[in-house]
Amino acid sequence: MDASHAAAFRAFGARANLLAVLDHSGRAGNGFVMASFDQHPQVLGCHWAHYLYSYLLSEFGDSPEIGAERARAFILSRTKFGLTMQPMDAEQRAFVRRIGGDPDVPLDREAGLRAFTELLSAGPTISRRDLVLAAYYAFAVAAGRDTSQTAYILTSDAVSLRAEPRARPFSGRIAREMLRDFPQARFISLVRDPRAVFASNRHQFVNVNGNMHGLAPGSLCARLAELASGEPSTEGCVFLHWIVYCASAAKTVYALKTEFAPHFVTLRNEDLNLDFAPTLRGLCRWLGVDFHRPWAEPDFTPTSLGSPWRGAGAYSNTYQTNAHGPLKNDPDNVSRKVTGPNAYVTQRWRSRLSDSETAVIEALFADEMRDLGYAPLHADPRRGLAARLWRPFTGELPAPAWLADGTRLGWRELSRRLFYALALPPFYALSRLALMSFIRRGYFDNPGFRTLPGPAGWPRAENSQGPDA
Repeated sequence: MDASHAAAFRAFGARANLLAVLDHSGRAGNGFVMASFDQHPQVLGCHWAHYLYSYLLSEFGDSPEIGAERARAFILSRTKFGLTMQPMDAEQRAFVRRIGGDPDVPLDREAGLRAFTELLSAGPTISRRDLVLAAYYAFAVAAGRDTSQTAYILTSDAVSLRAEPRARPFSGRIAREMLRDFPQARFISLVRDPRAVFASNRHQFVNVNGNMHGLAPGSLCARLAELASGEPSTEGCVFLHWIVYCASAAKTVYALKTEFAPHFVTLRNEDLNLDFAPTLRGLCRWLGVDFHRPWAEPDFTPTSLGSPWRGAGAYSNTYQTNAHGPLKNDPDNVSRKVTGPNAYVTQRWRSRLSDSETAVIEALFADEMRDLGYAPLHADPRRGLAARLWRPFTGELPAPAWLADGTRLGWRELSRRLFYALALPPFYALSRLALMSFIRRGYFDNPGFRTLPGPAGWPRAENSQGPDA
């Protein structure tokens, strides 16, 4: 191994702690946080590479030691770190553009790959911790980043594993395994108004699946089986899946914040957008790193590997690419303006949700909204909840214009849309009965949800004994 890399990597590994953004709803702005920290000299993150521990646990389980050659192949072929060390094909370049990055950003891929290969050639096995550190170190070499100041490596992940059932709280294994590798790890519990979360998830997946219930010729039996089992999926009923998933994820992250309180801080998306610099100043105090001076500039632009970040929202034509879905994206001229801190993204849900949808979300997520300081629009949203559930969700009914648009897209798409219109009635009823079963057994009742507050103007720290108390 190159002596300079060996010495630098040892120093890097001894100094770098893990900072993980846990966005339990999937819509609180993890890409925005990663892009905001992209050029912080003490925080090393690769904006292209999210969910590293999710991939690690899926591939290697809980094993703390991994065969070095298998580990090398995994990082290069299964994670997005590989994009920074190897030439990209057309599909990979399209992925980078989709998440708001620039595939042509300058990278010395050969140097990064050489460093990574050298680090993994030290022995037949490598610890999972060292594998994570090696991926970040090699990325830093490729990107020309100075690792001598690195205090944290920054990652972003979910609180659920892909194979875990949605209709119960998740194991929290991702956070636990992070702490196993990095006992002093810090976690940002990134949260957002549940109404904005639902509007965003609903918008993206109604379009991705083609309709609210994921119905198409050939999928009828699978969709019925999901409703009968009480285990919704991302391919099925959109409103049912995302309401249940977000409830399960919230239970999980609150349990983690209680169990590992000194390691957590809660950061609201709205505070980051509306009070950007003061919020990050408080976060930096908690982390023990310097405030990044460019954040104080009125025209600060988040970046992705140093290039201006173009955003990756559910309403963006760049990220959500089905332009002929039931729900329409923001115009390009709007999407281009909302990549940095802005008020628009904190209020957009108001124009995207119907009154009945707003009341349903306020009723089901009342405890989370209360704890996080989101005021309901309805004085008593649970009153009349059953009747509101039977009203259509936005994008659920097959609008005449949507059916007519199918004629321009070919016979196959038109037949799919007509099939949805004919098959909808039983699924309309069964999906609501499924949601009501969760409500009846109190799945959305969480009176114990409590986040310990920090001073106004910066993130809310969970440890009352920490520097933020």
